Amino acid sequence: MDEDEKNIYLVHKYECLFNVKAKTYSDKNYRKNVWQNVSGLRAASRAEARPLHEGARRRAKHDASRRFDSAAV
Repeated sequence: MDEDEKNIYLVHKYECLFNVKAKTYSDKNYRKNVWQNVSGLRAASRAEARPLHEGARRRAKHDASRRFDSAAV
């Protein structure tokens, strides 16, 4: 498993990091703690883990817009 796969696996374990419909998504303190946990597990700083969050959020937003667009057809 390469580094990207490990990062994806770790982020995917915490739905609050990418799913806007998750109950804990709006809890900023909870998400902050989760990011610290993820970055600690990867022995990376929070600044290094942040791009993972942005990418996961963009992919989730993109997937949601594709579902919405395909439902309208």
